[in-house]
Parts: sequence; C-alpha cells; structure tokens
Amino acid sequence: MREIPDWQLALDALSEVYEISASERGREMAAGWLEDRYGRYGWNATSPSANAYGTVVEDLKGAEAIFITREMQELTYEAMETFNRDEPLHFDDIFIPHGFALLETPFYSQDSQGKQMAWRAISWRYYPGVLVQEKDSESGIATSEPKEEPVVKIFLWSHLDDDDDYTTDYGEMRESLRRKGLTWGVAHCTALPLRFAHLRDKLAQDGDPLAAWLTFFRVLQRLMAEKITVKSKRQANRAFWRTAKRRGIDIREIVVVELRRAKHPSAKNGEHAKYSHRFLRRGHWRNQWHSSIRMHRQRWISTTIVGDENLPLVIKKRVWVWDR
Repeated sequence: MREIPDWQLALDALSEVYEISASERGREMAAGWLEDRYGRYGWNATSPSANAYGTVVEDLKGAEAIFITREMQELTYEAMETFNRDEPLHFDDIFIPHGFALLETPFYSQDSQGKQMAWRAISWRYYPGVLVQEKDSESGIATSEPKEEPVVKIFLWSHLDDDDDYTTDYGEMRESLRRKGLTWGVAHCTALPLRFAHLRDKLAQDGDPLAAWLTFFRVLQRLMAEKITVKSKRQANRAFWRTAKRRGIDIREIVVVELRRAKHPSAKNGEHAKYSHRFLRRGHWRNQWHSSIRMHRQRWISTTIVGDENLPLVIKKRVWVWDR
C-alpha cells in the first residue's frame, strides 16, 4: 500500500518560498535570474518575467496552499498526451484562480541541451486586468498600444533536494545556495496574457516552443474541476502552522487534490476480479458546448481506476520535453 502523503508539506513549502522571495537574498536571486534571461532571450521574454516578479511576494502571501498527490499527477500526465493545446485559454478554465501547488513528486522535463531539469511546485494568480504592451525583442521599441487584458502570473519552483542534471553538474553552486538558505529557486516564471496561451509562436520567443509546463498547468486546472477528483481542506498541525506564521504566511488549511476512489469491476460470478496492481482504463477529451461562454471546450471523460484501492497504481513513466 502506498504511504499516505504528507500533505502538510504544502504549507511548509509555501511559507519557505515566501520567506525566501521576501528576503534580500531572494531579491538578489531574482535580479540575477532576470539578467541571465535577458542575455539569453531578449526583452520580450524578460519583460513578462519581470512583471511576474514584481508581485511575487504579494501573490505568494495570498495563495491557497494545495497538495497534488502522485496519482493526481499521473492522471494529469495521461490527459496531457491528448490535450489540444491550440484551444484558447479562458478565465473559466482556471479553477482555482490563486494558488500554490506542491507536487508529491517532481515534474521532470528536458531542455534544448538535452539536460534533465526538475521543478517541485507551481504558483499562479489570475489578474482580470494587467497593462500589456508588446515590444520588439531586439530594440525594445513598442509594437502595440498598451491595453489592459486578463493575465495569469505563473512561477515554477525547483528544490535543491530534487536531483537533475543541473544540481548534479553544478554541485558547488548547489551547496553555496544551501548555505545561503536558498533551498528553493525559480525554474521559470512569466506573466502570460490569456490570449497568448495557445499561440506557440508567442511562447517560442523565450526559447520555449513546447511549454509542457503550461500544458500541465492547463490540464491540472481542468481536472480539478472534474467529478473524478476530490478536493478537501485539511488543517495543518500546530508545528507546521507556527513555522509558516513565523515566515509570514498565516493560514492553517491546505487543499488536498486526489483522485476519487472508484469501485473495481466484479467478475461474472459476482466476485471481485483479482489484480496484482491498479491501472488506468484510459480516459479521453470530449469537445463539449458550454452555454455560459457560448463556445466548445475540452472536457475530460473520466479515466477508470481498475483494481483494489489497497494495491499500488502502476503507470508508465514519462519525461516531458521542455525545449528552452
């Protein structure tokens, strides 16, 4: 039987990331990260990231702490394989508009250099109106008039304890960051206008044409709204709450998102079928009309979990390509 996940770590991670981001060393880390991004990808990639960083402390402070179980992650990965990324992102698609989600296991992706990288948490906040102006990537000259439009600010947070090619290749830097208390770092961040979320040429401007992280975010939000998931609020114990409060986050409840348990099918004689593990009977996306927004949207038709709930869930492993 799989061990019960320590969902209280979601609050611990949120408060730790907040404490780092609000500190002087966190601001120095942000400045260095943005400088490196400008050197790699230019103004058009750096400007949305700088915009996201401008409110990161405020956004983390008000975020809802969420724990995503391993099984919920696996379902998200499965649904990602057939999700149509060309569908525009609508504000109704963002089920929880302001959150910080800790993943039970890291999300691994591969960059354009063939290196594996990991991130462990994702935070986001939906803004109904942010001033957006497009500029030339080289000259920085405006190519459009500024106007307010809906934007979602997203951060991917990596942890030093999650081994990937970067933490292995730069071991000395890893230990230096640990001594400074920078156990969390930014793998990616952006302020994304909703109208750009399905336009791959816009995402390619910062060297990220596939954006598997964005597909994960979009699919996770969709699945959290489905009946196949259970979203329950649980109170952290006093020790976790006091640590979070000392760091500046005064909340006690954590949202835990997990798969709804389904009864396994019975054999013809009325007895339970016997399996060595649980497995997924694959689901699929259906293009369904939504009268509230007068357009078709993808909706996930439930994957069935076959097997006794006390058996381990076995799903093939995947690595998502993130071409930076």
